[in-house]
Amino acid sequence: MNALSMILARREDAPRALTAALVEKIVDRASNELILLTERLSFQTRFKNALSATAGLFRYREVEPFALLAGRDAAAQTLRNNLEKAQIILERTRRRVPRFDEKLGLISSIRDFLDGAGDPAILVRIEDLADDEGNAEEQCPVAPASQTRRWTISPSYRRFRCCPERHPGSRRRQLRLWGVNPTF
Repeated sequence: MNALSMILARREDAPRALTAALVEKIVDRASNELILLTERLSFQTRFKNALSATAGLFRYREVEPFALLAGRDAAAQTLRNNLEKAQIILERTRRRVPRFDEKLGLISSIRDFLDGAGDPAILVRIEDLADDEGNAEEQCPVAPASQTRRWTISPSYRRFRCCPERHPGSRRRQLRLWGVNPTF
């Protein structure tokens, strides 16, 4: 789903490479993925990729202006029904869903696109939706709350940023202060 969402959302020639049959297959897979992930309460990268692939399909309207309209297309109506199911599940479990309002707004925007309206910047909004399992961001536990900046430890790049004026010494010492094993 990741590769599909990247191609549909970012490639300039993606809309011209799609056919009506391919759009139907992608709609079916992406909407089923959204329902499955919503039922599992899994809102990490796969959920974001499924939303991005679904929204990227609307670029097919550059080739076929009336594609994916819920009133005219059976696949679009199925997608709309699945998005309604996902929205109901989200609303039922709103307290356990991180960034509930953003996710509900994105699903509503996609439903609006199926009705012929929608936010033209939907792909940008999906890209801005942070991964819930991504980098850990927390307040600096050593400095007072009024003087802290955000700090991030990125396991893939082994990067460290904090408020250096409050914590003199090496990065290894700072990492040890917060209970992180400094292996880089």
